[in-house]
Amino acid sequence: MNIYNNKEERYANAMRDAIAWLDEIGISYRHLPPYQIKIGALNFWPGKGTITIDGDDQRRPENGLAGLKKILVDAGLIGGAIRSHERKMRLNQSSTANFNQASRLEEEGHLSPL
Repeated sequence: MNIYNNKEERYANAMRDAIAWLDEIGISYRHLPPYQIKIGALNFWPGKGTITIDGDDQRRPENGLAGLKKILVDAGLIGGAIRSHERKMRLNQSSTANFNQASRLEEEGHLSPL
């Protein structure tokens, strides 16, 4: 495999990871193929990790997906979204655990099926 393919694969993987994370926490964005994600005035290139803000003369010092997360948290755009997502995940896990416990009790004859 040559260097070009490695770079393209790395960029594609970084883009997939960034999009998956943004979708997971419910942040609206635009994917500007092939390399850019735009969140409002924020521009993110996952492959290189570069972050800029429209109207700024320079790149942001933050870099990569961790830098994007920090900027969004600092701006107050994802603190609630992340907490909400984590609550939903805990609720789903709790519901699954309760269902599994009820199924065990039913199998053991302690509960009658509905």
